[in-house]
Amino acid sequence: MTLASALFAAMNVVARLGAATMPWQEVALSRFLIGIPMMLAVARWRGVPLRVEQPRAALLRSFFGTCAGVGTFYALAQSDVALGDVVTLFNTSPIFVALLSFPVLREPVRPQVFGALALSALGVVAILRPELRVAGDVGLAALGAALASSFAMMALRRLGPREPPEAIVLHFCVFGSVAFTLLSIPVWRTPDARSALVLLATGLLGNTAQLAMTRAYSLDGAA
Repeated sequence: MTLASALFAAMNVVARLGAATMPWQEVALSRFLIGIPMMLAVARWRGVPLRVEQPRAALLRSFFGTCAGVGTFYALAQSDVALGDVVTLFNTSPIFVALLSFPVLREPVRPQVFGALALSALGVVAILRPELRVAGDVGLAALGAALASSFAMMALRRLGPREPPEAIVLHFCVFGSVAFTLLSIPVWRTPDARSALVLLATGLLGNTAQLAMTRAYSLDGAA
């Protein structure tokens, strides 16, 4: 989970750079499209099957994850809003997971978890020092992404350790690629060499993080 968080943080920075020259829809598409050959290669290397045994839970995970992607990449693309402000709002996702773990998953949440969440939220604020001068639509997009992400994480937890993480991430990447291809068509802009490298980095970082996070949620309680 620590590895996933570090890689997602790097992806956020790279995605902000990419959105300076490319439509945010295409930046998001790179995040999903590059994951397809990545997961095929990793699964072949590890010798694991790519069939999902719980298609309904996988579909919920892919749907909510793609919704989170829309809010995330839209908010990251708004250069007039400080990245620290956006990331602070993204970091409310663990709070939603903790609040919803019992009603959705029937997993009890220890009081210590809420104490840790409060402490970590203060840490985020202390490090990023957000001014929270966020336009209403950007704030709603970032909070919506955090909420959708929490539902996606709980769907991951429901899938459990029996599903190979490569299969779950591949399902997610195919679903997201279709959605963001449709969103990219009206705003398509062919990337130059620099933009292509940024898009490639976005996909590599995001999907490596996704593998690590998927494995983490299969091993322990969601909160």
